[in-house]
Amino acid sequence: QFRGYATDGFYQSQEEVDAGPKYAGFPFMPGDIRLVDINRDGAIDYLDFTNIGYSDIPQDQYSLEPYIAFKGLRFSFLLQAVDKVSSEFNPNDNTVQWFPHQLDRWTPDNRDARYPAVRTPTSGRNIFYSSGNGGLNAFNLQDASFIKLRNVELSYQLPAVFTSRLGVSSANIGVTGQSLYTWTRFLGLDPENNDDRDVGYYVIRGVTYPNVRTFQFNLRLTL
Repeated sequence: QFRGYATDGFYQSQEEVDAGPKYAGFPFMPGDIRLVDINRDGAIDYLDFTNIGYSDIPQDQYSLEPYIAFKGLRFSFLLQAVDKVSSEFNPNDNTVQWFPHQLDRWTPDNRDARYPAVRTPTSGRNIFYSSGNGGLNAFNLQDASFIKLRNVELSYQLPAVFTSRLGVSSANIGVTGQSLYTWTRFLGLDPENNDDRDVGYYVIRGVTYPNVRTFQFNLRLTL
């Protein structure tokens, strides 16, 4: 299981910042992620780390692969799912993508925003919204559970009355689809993407390449 900072929304005012715990070398500002001072010593540091989320290795894995045949028709698909798994979604530099939902940033006029305030270059990068320096926190750690429709295959074996007219002994037509759909609450491109960014002691999944949905049409003839 991951360990990091628990969070409690965003700082809404300078008064909340002044009354809250301090982090050495990083003065909090309104709109920053509010980290929980677990031991209540007035400071945010590694002593405030606690268990958050799950591991980045799924605790539960499932699959379903039915196969249906009726006369010359064949149909099959593969569903796979994982549960109780966490991963950080945190693209915050020029090497990765930004997403439309990240435009919903905290401002004095948008206090119920989904993401913390944008810091200017003069106010310093928000190290608790980046990969590593400030430490992992519950805001960035997300549920990476998913259900994936891996593939679907549909085929039809033509009856002999048709194949004889074609001058072949058998004919099969079909279509297959790969990586068709993913059901997930994870906000990155893919909760399972193997192109992870290693940040030392955990990985950030799904920030580089999305799944590619592919279709293939097949015609098999036996002379």
